[in-house]
Amino acid sequence: MQTRQPSSGPDRPERPWQPRFGLRGLMLVMLICSVMAAATSYLVQSARFGRGYQAAFIAITLVAPLLLAALVANVRALILRHRRP
Repeated sequence: MQTRQPSSGPDRPERPWQPRFGLRGLMLVMLICSVMAAATSYLVQSARFGRGYQAAFIAITLVAPLLLAALVANVRALILRHRRP
């Protein structure tokens, strides 16, 4: 059984867990939210005006996740390639 040894410094209360976001994570979240907002906009427009917007909604909804995954994978590969000496 492990026991906790007292530290030589003053006791600090443990802070609750806080999420840490970097710039890349925030940009990825913003990209995903903007694609979802575009798809929602086309969905609303298709309810108002008909088939043309409905086709755009379907195309964005089906194609956008694949394009986002490909874009993220390619950018990550480029970043890793440039980091190597």
